[in-house]
Amino acid sequence: MPSRSILSRPLFGLVAVLLMIAAPAARSESSAEAREWLSKMMAIYDEGPFTMDYSAILDLDQVGQPIRGELGGKITYGDRHHMRTEMQLKLTGLPGGDGDGSSPMELEMLTVSDGKIMWTDVDMAELGRQVMKISVEDAEELAASQGAAGFAGNPASMDPVAQLEMLTKMLDFEVAGVSDGRVTLRGKIPSGSSESLGALGSLGVDTFELVIDDKTGFPVELRAGEPDTVIRMEFRNLKQVSRDALPDGIFDYMPPEGVAVTDLAAMLAGGGQ
Repeated sequence: MPSRSILSRPLFGLVAVLLMIAAPAARSESSAEAREWLSKMMAIYDEGPFTMDYSAILDLDQVGQPIRGELGGKITYGDRHHMRTEMQLKLTGLPGGDGDGSSPMELEMLTVSDGKIMWTDVDMAELGRQVMKISVEDAEELAASQGAAGFAGNPASMDPVAQLEMLTKMLDFEVAGVSDGRVTLRGKIPSGSSESLGALGSLGVDTFELVIDDKTGFPVELRAGEPDTVIRMEFRNLKQVSRDALPDGIFDYMPPEGVAVTDLAAMLAGGGQ
């Protein structure tokens, strides 16, 4: 029987998308007002390194079983190829070796891009530690060849600019409301487009609401699904910093001694998703 980590790779990919979906690029069908707000939010990435905290509640339904979870952590962004994402995740309902999916699963995941290699380090109490790697070049080639349908199975694709430019081509954004210093943008997948999203489309989510600060453009909250919210994320404590102010080695990673390293380029190219 496949391990729980293999079965949950599409979920990791989805989480990866959501961690950075706070920086979508507008498509031409988005309203002019929505494009203006999205451009303001994208400017955060152009202004240089930053850190932010995040948390989320998941209420998914995959393979006929309800999957619920909570996650949280921190993002440190240097540039498109230098990032560090720390995550703590707890899930219930995920299919696994016990056969009924009733046992909770807890894990810690660290994703680090050092400019050349994207590393994903997953530590699960039940299965121990697993490390995956893929070169930035291979990750970009895979993303380009597989499109949005393949992205959900690729936990290494964490470039928040290129990947979300691709993903959000499927969304039409409009301003849904402005109040109390917050702007709510609603993005909707046009009818009939979900099939091209592969595993993401199979979740049945076609509407996203993104709340941003009207002064800074900082993302405050993301909700996916309507009328029932399946994913709700909150972003806090945005801090713009200089490169010199980042801790030494923040984007470096060395696999722990004795832990096997899986080459994701070979696995994903072979369809092992």
